[in-house]
Amino acid sequence: MAPLPVGVGDLDAQRAFLQEHASFLKHYPVLKKVVERALCRPLASPSQADIDRLQERNHDDAEVVAFENAATTDRVVFFLGRIAADDFGEIIILSGNGRGIGAYKILRGMYERVVHAVYLNKNEEATRTFVRRSDVDKLKLATRLQGFGIDVLSDFTEEDKAELAIRAAEAKNDKPMLDLSAMAERAGQGLDKMYGPCYLEPTIHTHANSFGIERRLVKTPEGYSYNEAEYRHQSRRALLFGHNLLIHNLDLQNKRFTLGFDRELQDCVKAFTEIWGQRSSTGASDSSVS
Repeated sequence: MAPLPVGVGDLDAQRAFLQEHASFLKHYPVLKKVVERALCRPLASPSQADIDRLQERNHDDAEVVAFENAATTDRVVFFLGRIAADDFGEIIILSGNGRGIGAYKILRGMYERVVHAVYLNKNEEATRTFVRRSDVDKLKLATRLQGFGIDVLSDFTEEDKAELAIRAAEAKNDKPMLDLSAMAERAGQGLDKMYGPCYLEPTIHTHANSFGIERRLVKTPEGYSYNEAEYRHQSRRALLFGHNLLIHNLDLQNKRFTLGFDRELQDCVKAFTEIWGQRSSTGASDSSVS
C-alpha cells in the first residue's frame, strides 16, 4: 500500500508562488493581523439606551427608521466584510497552487461583497431592501427544493411559514437594488474601474459557456488541446485585485466602526504600492483581459 501523502497541493506551483510573491508574503503577517483585529471580533449590539428610548415610537417614525437602518447596515457591512476576508484567504490558497482560474472565481464573489458593503455604508436606506430580499429568495428556494424532497424550512412552524410568505410578498414591492455595475459607480473609490477584471472576466469561467471553453484551450499543430499548464498569470491578477479589495474592505471597517487603524492602514496601502507598483492601486496597469 502506498504511503499517505504528507500534504495536499501542487508543490511545484507552490515553490513558484513563494518565489514570485516573496514581497507579498513578507508583508502578509502584518496584513493578517489588521484583518484579525478588524473582523475577527464580536460585533457590538446597538445601544440599549437608544432601543429603550425609541421602542414606544411608531415603526415609521423617522428616527426609528434611521436607527434601524444604521443598526442593520452595521451587521451587513461587518459580515460581508468578514466573508470577503475569507474569500481572500481562499484566493491565496488557490493562487499558491497555480489554480488561477479557481482564484478568479472566488475574486468575483469577493468583489460583489466589497462593492455591496461600500455602497450600503453610504446608502443605509438601501440596506433594508437588501435584507428584505432574503425573504423572497428564501421562499423561492424553499419552494423549488421541495420538488427534490428537501425541506429547508423544516424548523419553521406553520405560523413562521405564513409570516415568511407575507414578508416576501411585501418585499417584492420594494424599490429594486441597483445592478452591480451601477452600484460600483455609486460606491466610488475606483471600484467601478475594477468591474471588468474582478467581475465580468471571472464570470466567463464561473458559468458554462463556449467562451469559457475557448479560454482553456491552446492551439497545436494537430488542432486544439486543453491547457494543462499552471495559470500563473491569472493567479497573479487574482492575488493583486484581491489584495486591493481587502484594503478597501479594511478601510471601510475602520471608518464605519471607528477602530483607530489609520496608521496601520496607511502602512498597508504603502506596502501594496511597493509590492504591485504605483499604477496597480486601482488595477490600472493590470486590468486588461488576459
